[in-house]
Amino acid sequence: RDADSIIEEVQYMLTVAKTGKEIYPFLLFKFTNKYISPEFMGQDKVFLHLYQNFFAKGDTVLLNEASKKSITERAYSMMANQLGLPAPALDINTIDDKPFSLYKTTAPYTFIAFWDPTCSHCKVEIPQLDSMYKASWKALGVQIVGVNINYKELPAWKKFIADNQINNWFHVYQTEAALNKEITNQKPTTIRQLYDVFKTPTFYLLDANKRIIAKNLTLQQFNDFLLNSKKK
Repeated sequence: RDADSIIEEVQYMLTVAKTGKEIYPFLLFKFTNKYISPEFMGQDKVFLHLYQNFFAKGDTVLLNEASKKSITERAYSMMANQLGLPAPALDINTIDDKPFSLYKTTAPYTFIAFWDPTCSHCKVEIPQLDSMYKASWKALGVQIVGVNINYKELPAWKKFIADNQINNWFHVYQTEAALNKEITNQKPTTIRQLYDVFKTPTFYLLDANKRIIAKNLTLQQFNDFLLNSKKK
């Protein structure tokens, strides 16, 4: 089901339930828990609707301070990366410490892979991603931007790329100085907040205009999505 139809249904149920002191908070938290980490792509939009139309308007009476903080931070980390939105700017450094800008690249599709060279899942999935790229994605016009989120592990990152012969990607990372500057200036951090990277690997698929068209899928699901998109 698409997020908009769920939002309409949830909004109706909560509006009707507002007259009940017990059922209303029960439903609000039930829907919040379900859609803060949704089962299907794009349904995090439902959680954002709940946050903006209920929690942000003061419906936090049953929340302790830790829960308020957690829900607010989660909402802010989702706002900039919803399906259909332009991807947040990604102006960081290449593996050779040259400037890289996402919006200065051109391709029918851009696949962004946020990963950490010390992450066990990444060590499995990043080579799998490269195999998919070489097998079919490159021919479909996909460019891959591999983002190392761990500036402390640059030697391990470079070694992994070399050992696995992961060529023809944009290999990039955010320097410690750039991250600290965002924090000092109280700006949303590019990787964690704007791209909602709280686990690795985290993947996004963008169209030619750099709009987000898929996220939070497995590599096989991304592969199927791409192949189906090309058939349309």
